[in-house]
Amino acid sequence: MGLALSACAPEPATGGAGAGTGDNPGSFTTVATQTAADGPEPELLTLPTAYTRLDTDQFRVAGNGGSYAFTSADGELECMFAAVDRPDTALNGFTGSCGHSEPHLAESTTVVMVTGPGRPHSFAHLEGAYPGTWLSGERVLEPGGYLDIGGQVACFSASADSIGCLEYDTGEGYQLVGAEFRPFDPEHAEELFGTDAAMVQLLSRRAVFTLDTGERLLCRVAEETLGCHGGNWSLGDGSGMVDVLRFDLGGARPTLAGDRSGRVGRLPHIGAQRVGPGSYLMAGLSVENSDGRLVFAREDGASLWISPEEHGVM
Repeated sequence: MGLALSACAPEPATGGAGAGTGDNPGSFTTVATQTAADGPEPELLTLPTAYTRLDTDQFRVAGNGGSYAFTSADGELECMFAAVDRPDTALNGFTGSCGHSEPHLAESTTVVMVTGPGRPHSFAHLEGAYPGTWLSGERVLEPGGYLDIGGQVACFSASADSIGCLEYDTGEGYQLVGAEFRPFDPEHAEELFGTDAAMVQLLSRRAVFTLDTGERLLCRVAEETLGCHGGNWSLGDGSGMVDVLRFDLGGARPTLAGDRSGRVGRLPHIGAQRVGPGSYLMAGLSVENSDGRLVFAREDGASLWISPEEHGVM
């Protein structure tokens, strides 16, 4: 991404609120913050997307609760997803199908996708047309757009004759291009979701970043707030009782809104994409995962950085 990270990194503070201690090695250390007066104005960034997030409510099926339905632009493919209540857990899942809208086609194909923990496979390819009735109607998923379904699945269209769906947790999914079925896995992310700015777009607003040190940070963008946690937290422990480092992104520059001041909730990693070192686009922010930390930047160039022990505004 071209940011001069090492030149901008502030020196760690020796104490004060939020400083790490030997008794709590996972605490974030507050470091000196660089302001506009400390250096030149940041350079503007160009952050093109591979896909544009659409308003999911436009694709809800009236009278069917948490159901969503849509077609490809050429009208040949149809999809529908419905929420699945799981009273035995805090999580709900989704089950969905995509396939040809004309059951008489000899080359018809159907893909059934089920989300939620504990499943052996996230999707299955079936030969032949969907045996039931499609609910999609006139809702078209236009090329270049994507839908976030329940914070667990994204369905996207790369062309008028294609629809693909990605499961966030596994990074696996499929595309139907005409009658062709194309499964994919995380190794195809750059090919499918790469942008003109040499970044990989994350369709979820939540991600687990594995740093080049092997440590991990879970980050989530909501409205104009960025929340992250790392350090002594072990992902997947199931407790969810973890404090969060929060930044307000709505001002002239990002500002620290709270140090260990919130909760990430129960099983916060569900619906998070898993990625390693590299350059990413996440909810309108560029993210550079390198040198043992994450650097987030807005289009106006204002940026901040987070490591498992420290953080700062650049």
